[in-house]
Amino acid sequence: MINIVEDLEFVPNRDILVTMDITSLYSNIPIDEAIRATDQFIDKHNIDCPKSFVIDCLYIVLTENIIEFGDSIYRQLRGVSMGASVAPSIANIYMSAFEDRFIDNEVAPFFESISHWSRYIDDIFFIWTNGNDSLLEFLEWINLTDENLHFTAQHSTSQVEFLDLLIRENNNKLEVDLYVKSTARNTLLHFSSFHPKSQRESIPFSQFLRVRRNCTNLADYDKQASIIRKKFLERGYPHRLIRSSYKRARFFDRDALLTPKEQTVKDQLVCVTTHSTLNERIRQIINASWHLLNCNPTSSEKLPKPLFAFKRNKNLKDKIVHSRFNTNISNNGPIQRSLLNNLPVRGTVKCSSCKSCNNIIGGEEFTHNGYTTKANDLWNCNTTNVIYFIRCVCGLGYVGETCRSIQVRITEHRSAIRTHKVAAPLVKHFLEENHKPEDFQWRILEKIRTPDSKGGCAIRKKREVFWIFVLNTYRIGLNCDIPWENAIM
Repeated sequence: MINIVEDLEFVPNRDILVTMDITSLYSNIPIDEAIRATDQFIDKHNIDCPKSFVIDCLYIVLTENIIEFGDSIYRQLRGVSMGASVAPSIANIYMSAFEDRFIDNEVAPFFESISHWSRYIDDIFFIWTNGNDSLLEFLEWINLTDENLHFTAQHSTSQVEFLDLLIRENNNKLEVDLYVKSTARNTLLHFSSFHPKSQRESIPFSQFLRVRRNCTNLADYDKQASIIRKKFLERGYPHRLIRSSYKRARFFDRDALLTPKEQTVKDQLVCVTTHSTLNERIRQIINASWHLLNCNPTSSEKLPKPLFAFKRNKNLKDKIVHSRFNTNISNNGPIQRSLLNNLPVRGTVKCSSCKSCNNIIGGEEFTHNGYTTKANDLWNCNTTNVIYFIRCVCGLGYVGETCRSIQVRITEHRSAIRTHKVAAPLVKHFLEENHKPEDFQWRILEKIRTPDSKGGCAIRKKREVFWIFVLNTYRIGLNCDIPWENAIM
């Protein structure tokens, strides 16, 4: 944009600088028209793609935008979701179709009055050549062209703000300066923040380079740089680092900053770790030992030392800030409610990814042989270290325990019935009664919180005895007896 602006000619007493903004563009784009514009865009530019598939996928993405607010579920009926990754592309395609029809079209009523037109999604800059009165007519007319779009504008014969640029006239040419909103706050990363040292020390130079790029004149650079120097001092950056970064950027070739660079992909190994205080030590160990890999006689070429990259660790915000409040808390942490409002907050629920889900006994309360129990947590097929209950199709029950996931244990029961491995009363009953492996339901009765390494196995077996006794599955059920020896372990 800087290259474009600085190459434009400006005629004083004729040309007017204008910037426009589209109010709430994303949420005002009509879905059907956006899809139609995309269809035409693919044809116009001869894009090689399965067009019907792309359009079908786009329709799903734009029409099935589900929003949860409180305890209610909503589907967005109008506009494009602002958080959707496809939103900027759809906005650009929709606005491109608008411009082809009303701006960059020789039959458009104000075509001859616009000498230059640039747009970045919903921000527009153009030069008007036909006087102030005609410009006001244009602004009134453009708000009548599309009922979905509302334009707001600012214009001046001397200077206007566009994105982070201040565009102004100087000797029949346009030049730029850095523009910062009056409401902007000092959000620079604090120097004491737990980030890699190389990243923190590179920030001042990159920011001064940005100022150098956005300022046509060195005088403007010095003025803006002095403001940024104060901001860096407020954020704890050393004077030496600020001073050296300022000087390096000031004498940097601005033409080089405004020349697009070719992206090169280095065929080099990258060592990625989570940032910690041990990063530098790890780097030193790997670099010091790297020559050992190059001693491999089977390798025909030397391996260059790897690049090092770091993933951000969880910060305080990640740990305490959530997109919504969780009113139901389990011993395992917050329970995320489903999109379905009737999802129970306690009991055994489906994981929806295994066959065992089809035979779960749902609900918070459960009654067997006259005893009613109420779940105190939320579990699914992946829950481990549990006491479980199986109910045969004929009504008889069985209580068991497992340290593994309940899904694995249920699968083992079904496999034993299917392969006629008579190793337990449950399997014997199913074979004698000619039941199928799918003819039983199950649910979790209790989860043991203590791990086996700290005595959890003994506690689990004691609780199994308790449940066999209270549900009476040894007299009226499929447990052959009560293992009382487990109760006194």
